[in-house]
Amino acid sequence: MSRAIVTGSFDPITVGHEDLIRRAASVFDEVIVVVADNRGKDYLFTPEQRLQFARLTCAGMPDVSVRFSPRMLYEFCRELDTFTVCKGVRNAEDLAWENEQAVWNRERDGRIETVYLPSDPAFADVSSTRVREALRNGGSVDGLVPEKAKAAIERAAKQNLNEQGGF
Repeated sequence: MSRAIVTGSFDPITVGHEDLIRRAASVFDEVIVVVADNRGKDYLFTPEQRLQFARLTCAGMPDVSVRFSPRMLYEFCRELDTFTVCKGVRNAEDLAWENEQAVWNRERDGRIETVYLPSDPAFADVSSTRVREALRNGGSVDGLVPEKAKAAIERAAKQNLNEQGGF
């Protein structure tokens, strides 16, 4: 049985992430979506909200589960006894960044292999950064975030931005 981890901060999850998860699920018998928490990052959404968005997005996807991890990826791989990481890449910059991360993880545990899936060109311009920018500026996120999670993302963004004084 083949298993892979799809990891990211998902701040918030996008249609590109959703596509990657679906495609990974067609390649692997089981996919574990890991909502990561990097204490060095400034998030718009809380870990609980990001986990909720991922769960809403993945609801109904067979053999896909969603978990949260504040630990380093190589530590979580060990905990799950799963050493294949599946990452999506939109362009050369994504590939360079993801390759750095893959090498770093592999240096910490030689069992970890990273598999890259090229992004569908339809999602080449979709990123969590662009979604956050649209949300901060009152723009539409139609076609940028998964439909199953859209209302929750918009509601949480409004609440979080109001609390931060940015809405």
